[in-house]
Amino acid sequence: MKTGYKKNLSKIAVCIVAVLCVASIAEAQQQQSFSQYHLNDFIFNPAIAGTKEFTSFQSVYRKQWVGVEGEPQTGMAYIQGAVKSRAGNVGLGVALYTDKAAAIKRTGLTATYAQHWAVNESVSFSLGLTGNAEQYSLDREILAKSLDPNDPLLGNTSAKMAFDAGFSAYVYGDKWSIGGYANDLLQSRLDFYNGSQAKLARHYFLMAQYEFKLDEEGAVGLLPAVLVKAAANTPSQLDINLNLIHNNNKWIGLSYRTNQTHSLSGNVGLILSDKLLLGYAYDMVGGKQNQFNAGQNSSHEITLGLRFGGSENATNKQLRCPLL
Repeated sequence: MKTGYKKNLSKIAVCIVAVLCVASIAEAQQQQSFSQYHLNDFIFNPAIAGTKEFTSFQSVYRKQWVGVEGEPQTGMAYIQGAVKSRAGNVGLGVALYTDKAAAIKRTGLTATYAQHWAVNESVSFSLGLTGNAEQYSLDREILAKSLDPNDPLLGNTSAKMAFDAGFSAYVYGDKWSIGGYANDLLQSRLDFYNGSQAKLARHYFLMAQYEFKLDEEGAVGLLPAVLVKAAANTPSQLDINLNLIHNNNKWIGLSYRTNQTHSLSGNVGLILSDKLLLGYAYDMVGGKQNQFNAGQNSSHEITLGLRFGGSENATNKQLRCPLL
């Protein structure tokens, strides 16, 4: 009977992830973007909370298109890990973030609850529920430079709160993982002026990765990863990443991102004393008719993290999530 239960559990997990995968391709993208998504996977799939062999506190800062007026800047800090619960294997996560691009600023808080199940000795899956609280604000001075003085945006409330929710699913083994995340499902309204039809667009993320060991000792590994981002009325975006890792604590990698423009990114990082994580990424952006330019419209991204706790905190002690 247990065997049949686990088979059904496995089918349910695959079906849930498949539904999110289809949704990812059916829509199109617009929320924050990070090149080091292999380090900040919780951002793109909150169901990951509690699957690691440690509790992690991380922060990431990204400055895009350096030299362009109104350049986008994003900062985020979050903590996630496993907790003891009568409900079984549970993970919790909280994130704070802010980003600004030209006249628009967004500040938010998310809280995630994730439940985990073991399908068998080598595969587990988890489901996550996330609540979002966000404040959107407009810089009237910047808007006034390009809008008509009688534009309703210039004479109404400059800040609005929005509350929404997300759902995520994650299936993982010792060397691989695949998962999907659908956010802003309620499509909360943002009425900056009377008659405004603005509302949050649903966002979809699909991420998968697999770790290859290149030597018999397992000291050298290769980690290819892919991330698809989509949202309504904007082009979908595909990120392809390849990292070469040594001893699971040093890495160097390349990423390629597509949508209206194309971006090539390099990243390096290390983990010190199994506790402190440092990561840096540099992006070069090119258009459809432009070559990559290392000095113009480039982006910088820094990740800092602190890991604490041991394998006794993991929701599934028999499993280790793919690298890092």
